[in-house]
Amino acid sequence: PPGAKLLSTPTAGPVIIVSTSVLAERAPERVRALEEAGARVELVDPAQPLESALARFAQLGITSLVVEGGARLHRAFWEADLVDRLAIFRVARLLGPGGVPWLPRTLLDGDRIVERTTRVVGEDVLIEAYVHRTD
Repeated sequence: PPGAKLLSTPTAGPVIIVSTSVLAERAPERVRALEEAGARVELVDPAQPLESALARFAQLGITSLVVEGGARLHRAFWEADLVDRLAIFRVARLLGPGGVPWLPRTLLDGDRIVERTTRVVGEDVLIEAYVHRTD
C-alpha cells in the first residue's frame, strides 16, 4: 500500500514495484498513489511477466534480486527456472491452518540442487542451496 513503511526509506535505495499493464490499467489511482509515495512502478508484459520484469531490471543495471513474496510468486520463479540460490527458513511453529504450501519438501533433494547447507538460527533452521551456481 502507498502508506507502507518500505516507502519511507528512500535513502536506502529505490523501491521498484512490478505490475502488468493490464493490472495497472484497472487501478490507475493506485499506481499514481504508489508513485506519489516514492515508488517506481514498472509495467511488464502480462504474457511473460517474470521474464519481462527481469529484462527490465537488467536494463536498469540490476543484476541481483531477492524475491520475497507468497507461495505463488516463489513457485512461478521456480517453475520458470529463474532461481539461482535458495534461502529457506524452516520455523519451529506453524503460521496457521490456512497456510499455502510453498514447494514440495522433496525440492531440496532433487537434481536441481547443487550445494546445500543447514544451520540453526535461534529456534529456526536456515537451509541454503544453489540451483545454478554463478561463481
